[in-house]
Amino acid sequence: MEFLSVYPNLIEILLPPHKGECVLLFRKQLGLTQSELAERVNLSRSAISKMESGTSGVNEKVWEYVTRNVFQSLHSNEKISYIEFREVLEKVFFYSQKKGVS
Repeated sequence: MEFLSVYPNLIEILLPPHKGECVLLFRKQLGLTQSELAERVNLSRSAISKMESGTSGVNEKVWEYVTRNVFQSLHSNEKISYIEFREVLEKVFFYSQKKGVS
């Protein structure tokens, strides 16, 4: 059974279409509300909402906060850019596809 035939929407799940959706997923992973995240990065809740919906660009302070905290469990203090994040997930996805992971 081919991996993609079982999980045809996997790429969409792993690779949100925009950076704001990553912020949303990471914020939820951290167990934060929009208000709590906004307070921690000194922005308004509506600014976070607009970033998550894609109606405004993601503030780098927000991106740095969520990525550092999500990846802290990996014992990494390095920042990861959105492009680097997508590249890592693409490599994982295409490696599993190439290897025929099922």
